[in-house]
Amino acid sequence: MPNLLQQIISYEGFEYQAGLDSIERAAIAGLGALQDDLFKNPKCLQQYRSEGVFEGERDENGTSIYEVCNDFKFEMAVAVDSQNELRRAFVLAAYHFWERSVIRWALVRHLKPRSKKKDKNEGYFQGYDDLKTAAENEVINYPPHPDLQAVSQIANVLKHESKKSQEKLKEDHPALWAELLDAVHLPFCRSEGIIISDPIMRKVFEIIRQSGPYVSPEKKPPIKTIFPN
Repeated sequence: MPNLLQQIISYEGFEYQAGLDSIERAAIAGLGALQDDLFKNPKCLQQYRSEGVFEGERDENGTSIYEVCNDFKFEMAVAVDSQNELRRAFVLAAYHFWERSVIRWALVRHLKPRSKKKDKNEGYFQGYDDLKTAAENEVINYPPHPDLQAVSQIANVLKHESKKSQEKLKEDHPALWAELLDAVHLPFCRSEGIIISDPIMRKVFEIIRQSGPYVSPEKKPPIKTIFPN
């Protein structure tokens, strides 16, 4: 019976998918809480305007210098900005989860990195290429999704916000880069750099999900491009 179970169920698949599920559920819960603010403040703003009563302060000439409706607008902008920051954080968390998973699989199998880099970190996995090579090795055999390289480049942009990382992503994936910039910021927003929308975040999770083992290997969906070319 144990041998039969091992043929049906991948314990590494269970661990991998459950870990990713935890990260994704946390993201959805956090975004849902912020969504409540987005729903609440427009209603408050609409009610305030419908009542037609000024609440705020005016200067000696009667010019409005503060009005309570600005608070509602600010809270809406902060909620939008906070959602983007949360998506950015969870995209990074999901990608780092894949990185740590590959390293753990390699350690269990005593697989050493085959890095082309010769420096003080020799003997350690260094970057996406090293991890991809390890994941594709026959002793692990969990080849990453073809779009995972794009996810790794998004992660680099999110971490470093450097011109080099941005230009690399733009050069390799121009349509994806355009999608990451295709968003409108409300006034007062603090977030800088690329915008992670809900669809992009969901695609990232699906790419990472398909880059590791499944509980039932036969249920792994056929590989196809998820990000725009």
